[in-house]
Amino acid sequence: MNSKSNSNNFYKYDDKLIKNQTLNYATNNNVNYNSKDLINSLWDFAFISMVVLVILIHTSTPVSMVLKVTNGFSPPILGAIWYFCGLLGIIIALTRPLDIIKCTIYGWPFVLINLWVFASVTWSISSADTFKAAMLLTLSQITAFALAARYSWFQLIRLTTIILTSLIFFSVLLAVGVPKLGQMQTIYPGAWSGLWTEKQGLGFASTIQVIFAIVLAVYYPKYRMWLLAAPIGIIAILGTEGKTALIMIIYAIGAITAAKAMQLELRLSLILALIGVVFATLIGTFIVTNPDLIFKLTGKSNDLTGRKEIWEGIDFLIQQRPDRGWGYGVIWNDTESLTSPYQWIAQIADFKPANAHSSYRETLLTLGKYGLYLLVFAIGKTMFDSIIFLRSKPVGAALCLGAVGSLITISFTEMVFLGKMDLYWLLVVMIGTKLALPNDEPQETQTYSQESQAAKIKSEVFTY
Repeated sequence: MNSKSNSNNFYKYDDKLIKNQTLNYATNNNVNYNSKDLINSLWDFAFISMVVLVILIHTSTPVSMVLKVTNGFSPPILGAIWYFCGLLGIIIALTRPLDIIKCTIYGWPFVLINLWVFASVTWSISSADTFKAAMLLTLSQITAFALAARYSWFQLIRLTTIILTSLIFFSVLLAVGVPKLGQMQTIYPGAWSGLWTEKQGLGFASTIQVIFAIVLAVYYPKYRMWLLAAPIGIIAILGTEGKTALIMIIYAIGAITAAKAMQLELRLSLILALIGVVFATLIGTFIVTNPDLIFKLTGKSNDLTGRKEIWEGIDFLIQQRPDRGWGYGVIWNDTESLTSPYQWIAQIADFKPANAHSSYRETLLTLGKYGLYLLVFAIGKTMFDSIIFLRSKPVGAALCLGAVGSLITISFTEMVFLGKMDLYWLLVVMIGTKLALPNDEPQETQTYSQESQAAKIKSEVFTY
């Protein structure tokens, strides 16, 4: 009897011991998982903050606002923000080193341009300035590769839409509430510039914001409410008094609509392609035969608001070095020296321009005809990929046709390609590289939910 009682007591004690040990094990592991979650959450927050900051700096708004507040005075330390942005880009890239190598392979047209930019150091009129500019361009492209490799189309579009919408919203508030800061005071008095120094910056950024918001709403039904963000961009564009940005939006809406229609019906693709060719031919003929009307519609004079005078000076310099150019990022640095090549441009134009106001003339001027060939090839391949992958990568193809295509429409009269630490070039490289990647959508980073934690604890306890 006593033996049986002792045996029962033993099993009761043993049962109690196992329960206590199991409870302690589960509790300790739960604490460990909570600690891991906290660390992961902090890292995720820090990482997304870096990504947001990198995109924000590429918009140039932080630098622009400093210049506005200081009335054009540039503190010596201000230039360090570009290198800080590059450092953040490197950190982002180092989290996916193998993917960056993959992006380098599939984004080879952009790599070739970058190598040619570095090569221009050897014949540049200022090797030190060209090397600095080439480094910044490289860091920007590495950042673009990192974003393309790490995030899905949805994540990239949503994040960019949120950032640009926020900037445009505050720009509108600044233009209306504090006109001294939010509106231009010279050249185009009263035109909205918002958080940018010039109205073109606000206008083109608003165009990109509208395009991204439309793609987000059209391809992701749960986010259709983001169509409400498009009017904010359009209001900002109207405030800039610029018509070029409106033309970009009209084109982009047409391109995205056509892309969506072609993705839904293959036979419709052929019909729309034929209509597109006919329409493009008619538009081209109309522009050639009615240039004065085009100037009137776009709000530009027949000299393209002084651009023809700028181009005359640039063409003169291009003739001096047609093959390799004068070196990347140097012509517009020295505007005071009487012996600098810039003086030819300023003298012929009879004013001091800030850039070439043409992506292709700028490339010819700084990198020569071989650099121009590389640029045209990279842009052409990106657009070709958007057509080839129209049905297999519908979101990326539509975004490319809308965003990159709209930039092409203004690239003849604006500097939007191959800019160092520039938002537009960042987006072009990111979109072009991501389209070329064989694996369109990277695997999402798996995080532990409460259910998965509980299931794992239960499994381990059961095994114990």
